[in-house]
Amino acid sequence: MRIPHPLILLLSFCLFSLPALNDAVLADDAAPVNVKLQAAIVEGAKALKDDIKWSIAPLSKDGTAAQEVTKASPDVQLVPGKYRVTATLGFATITRDITVAEAGTQELVFDAGWAHFQMVPDRKAKLIKGNVHWTIYRFTKGGVD
Repeated sequence: MRIPHPLILLLSFCLFSLPALNDAVLADDAAPVNVKLQAAIVEGAKALKDDIKWSIAPLSKDGTAAQEVTKASPDVQLVPGKYRVTATLGFATITRDITVAEAGTQELVFDAGWAHFQMVPDRKAKLIKGNVHWTIYRFTKGGVD
């Protein structure tokens, strides 16, 4: 039986192309990497230890739902790509777009602060333990805003 030469060439091409085609398909399905999220109250400060509400949403339009986690510094598994990360601590919220290419740490900075006030009616009196209503104004060179 005689096998036509073009048929042998076609079969050998298909046979040798399968591993290359398989590698290309696997390359498109990137494996998730470990990303540690941290937040600081101001630039250069240590990472916060309080529970922070995190939302991590892919910027792609493929319908993937956002991940939600409440923890100080969560470790999340993300497929390399672009994400919108939102961190909320009390009344402070920060949102930042990040690009994940490999495992690592992403830090968001709130640029916020806390204040603790106590009412003392005079120098010899004790602290007022009851509720006190405070109004805080911002003072500028031209006066109160």
